Amino acid sequence: MRAFGGAGRIGIFGGAFALFGLLFFIKMLMLLAMAFAVWFFCRDTAAEVAGRAREAFGAELLRGFIIAVVLPSAIFFAFMTVIGIPFAIFGLGIFAALVLYAAAYLPIIAGSLVLHRWRPRPAVDWLTIVVGVLALMVVNVIPFIGWLVSLVLFWVSLGIVGNDMKSRFWD
Repeated sequence: MRAFGGAGRIGIFGGAFALFGLLFFIKMLMLLAMAFAVWFFCRDTAAEVAGRAREAFGAELLRGFIIAVVLPSAIFFAFMTVIGIPFAIFGLGIFAALVLYAAAYLPIIAGSLVLHRWRPRPAVDWLTIVVGVLALMVVNVIPFIGWLVSLVLFWVSLGIVGNDMKSRFWD
């Protein structure tokens, strides 16, 4: 007989760790697939995003924080009036598109920042994406600091994507 239960029993902790490992692996594959799709279809934009993350990290962080706070607040207040409901629905779609677009560029930005010391120019290739995904997955395991680092990187990505969409549609 084994020390932790009978033969063939995993226990509740073994099942939880197996589920956590499976979800961790699925998240890693999803990040890889999303980043490779963005890199495959938008190579020039990916290099531009990586360069802007290196050059103006603080400005893009502030812009992303403002987008993450102001846009949902404006959507919430627009839902309070009957006239604002169509605008709120439109704003909700824009915000969802910004978040998905920013999440797709997150591994590229992380990989570019990690490889910054060894690559003076912001070149985006398969190594940048793999290093970015691995860096994000390792950082996410750290209890509080990892969540904070991921949030900061997401705000940087959101700021870059928001500025990119503004320049495409309003300039």
